[in-house]
Amino acid sequence: MTITSFAIQFGFLISAFIAVGGALGVVLLPNLVHCAFSLAISLLGVAGIFLLLDAPFLAVIQVLVYVGGIVVLILFAIMLTHKLTGRGEKQFNKQSPVAFLFVLLLLAILVTFLWLDWGPTKQLGDTTKQVANEVFRTYYIPLQVLAVVLLISAIGALVLARDRK
Repeated sequence: MTITSFAIQFGFLISAFIAVGGALGVVLLPNLVHCAFSLAISLLGVAGIFLLLDAPFLAVIQVLVYVGGIVVLILFAIMLTHKLTGRGEKQFNKQSPVAFLFVLLLLAILVTFLWLDWGPTKQLGDTTKQVANEVFRTYYIPLQVLAVVLLISAIGALVLARDRK
């Protein structure tokens, strides 16, 4: 087994562990905000798997669309419906040292992959150009209609969630 093969297997195990751990947090945690953050962690693990499959474009889309968009939208909905989270519920616990050590471990793994150049090294190339042409030329109008629908739904959520006082 070569070093590159071992690194890919090790990276897959770490990414799979992160994805499965986040998914378990989504279904097991009692607080909705913590569940949403666990979903973000799980989706980041899936993005790591995309990177290991040498699909950096899909990994970036995974982070931008799902972690950056969908999870933020879920958090927005949770915060607007504060009756579900409980006004007096404490949102933070004393797990900051464990979280800090976990982040340091992930950073160490990332630095190791970058320093030893074990990660994917291909450029995005023509695939990105093809996807951009399809999105911004062929599907431009449906994309704009979707943006308007999402804007209307966000305004509707604000109207429904505001206090009537």
